Amino acid sequence: MRLNILCAFSCKLAIALLLTGCTEEERLFGPGEDTLRISATITPSAATRMQMGDKGNEQFQPGDRISLQVTPQDLHLAGRIPYTLQLTSNGWLPALTWTEIGSPRARFTAFYPAQPAQDAETFTHSVAIDQRKAENFFASDLLVASVEADRGTPVTLSFQHRLSLIKLSLSSAHTFSTEQLAQATVQVHACLTVTVDTSSGALLATDTQMPAEDVLFHPTREAVYYAVLPPQTIRDAWRQQGWIEISVGGEIFTYRAPQQLEGGEAFTALMPGQQLTLRLKLDKNQPVDDWANKTVWTYGLKDIPTTDKWGYAFDVPKDGKHYSTLGLKWKKDYGWYDCNKVNPLYPPQGDSEMCWAAAASNMIYWWLDQNKEYVERFAYTGPKEYLNALQCEVFEHYKKAFPNKGGHVYEALDWFFTGRPIEEAKPDVEHGFFKAVLGENAKIASYVPVVQGSTFTETLKQAFRSQQAIECNLSYKGGYLHAINIWGAKFDEKGDVTHIYITDNNDRDLGSQEEHPFLDSFLTQAGILEKAVRYTPNGVFMESSTPEDFSMEIIQLCTLGLQQEAWKSYFDRYISYPTQKCMDAR
Repeated sequence: MRLNILCAFSCKLAIALLLTGCTEEERLFGPGEDTLRISATITPSAATRMQMGDKGNEQFQPGDRISLQVTPQDLHLAGRIPYTLQLTSNGWLPALTWTEIGSPRARFTAFYPAQPAQDAETFTHSVAIDQRKAENFFASDLLVASVEADRGTPVTLSFQHRLSLIKLSLSSAHTFSTEQLAQATVQVHACLTVTVDTSSGALLATDTQMPAEDVLFHPTREAVYYAVLPPQTIRDAWRQQGWIEISVGGEIFTYRAPQQLEGGEAFTALMPGQQLTLRLKLDKNQPVDDWANKTVWTYGLKDIPTTDKWGYAFDVPKDGKHYSTLGLKWKKDYGWYDCNKVNPLYPPQGDSEMCWAAAASNMIYWWLDQNKEYVERFAYTGPKEYLNALQCEVFEHYKKAFPNKGGHVYEALDWFFTGRPIEEAKPDVEHGFFKAVLGENAKIASYVPVVQGSTFTETLKQAFRSQQAIECNLSYKGGYLHAINIWGAKFDEKGDVTHIYITDNNDRDLGSQEEHPFLDSFLTQAGILEKAVRYTPNGVFMESSTPEDFSMEIIQLCTLGLQQEAWKSYFDRYISYPTQKCMDAR
């Protein structure tokens, strides 16, 4: 009996051991299916990125090939395992197993289209320079997926577009037909290559010194053009000399890279996985730049809030209604300045007549900021401190040099920068601080009389394009003249200026008023003011502080450029010699 019981127990034990035993593979990697179950989809990488498949779709088709980098997530294993997979009716082949990966967990990074070199830590992806043919256009894109997965779980690769897409729509009011626009040749200055991290799929920053090429857009029948480009910084030369060139109907149009996008945010780079949409109107004798419905700021100004976030500078009740003027409080990071007179009111006293000097000072502060690296290298020691609207070292310097009389902004700028003489200036006050760079007594400021609305709008556009600061001369009733600064402008659907954003050196009270909730917003200590503009047969007028009173005629604009070519020329010819030490005679 004992023998029989023992025999029975031994049999049960053997069965139990058989049922609970494991293979060497399962002991190492844990239970689960050995064959990898791989699926791949294409998902939007950003709301603004248009999805375009190479067969008119956004899903993979049989015959598509991907590169797959498998990185085991095991501390005892190092390196990547490269594969090239092709989609078939039986899935992605060749089939992979966890056994050959050698780890129960791994990171899977995949690229489409498949990349030829997979052993290096990085690889270079290039877009086609001529994307007019569909095969070149679609092959230029790069889709990346990266995910970690455990043995026994599906490996779902969600591919996203990693490059940038420009969508360019052409239209013409009266010069070109839709058929002509659809046959245009469009090219853009851009870098062609981007470096990609093989393990993670991350894009490395494009070298800003890399040569740019002229990339030809892919056309469609609807006069809409596309170009796939690596993410990259927008260069200054593309803003100043031209970025996109369009040849149509025997005409050539050049489009400069814009300073801002439609939402008002600064346009500094083509972003990964995002689409930039441009709408250009092509007509003879009309600018190509798309100014319609945009708010544009002087070069160098940044992080300016949209006007719906501004407060009210002041309010004028009229006929039982409130007419409030929008204002923005000064902040150093914004990049604009607002030197104010201490004594702005009549009769003349103190600095009451020196609006021209205050306006020139604001432009000088902007110029010093935008040329900061050059100015520091030059070892400039002249006036530069700006604490607030009433503590402006540059404005104080003008007050020391000039009597309380009217003057010209362009003359004041030339006097400060190059030493060009002004009869009223005191000879013992230092001036011509940058004559070594810009040329002694040189004229560097420009002025344009405003004779009609088109002159005003085009001068502002040219100043924004050319990275210039802007001063504006106003004529009041009775012949009183006043100088202010323009820091931005709002354009309507036709590309005409409807509002300007100004600083007025006569409004010192706005900078110190008490802030509190007001109407549907708040009363703010304003520096910049929003002012409406009206065009009449007699000239261009700015709205005064009185609602619907357009009595301030805009008669002249003065602009100041950065003079960066002069800076470069100066430092190119400047030679620094080491200091020679004197030896003691013994």
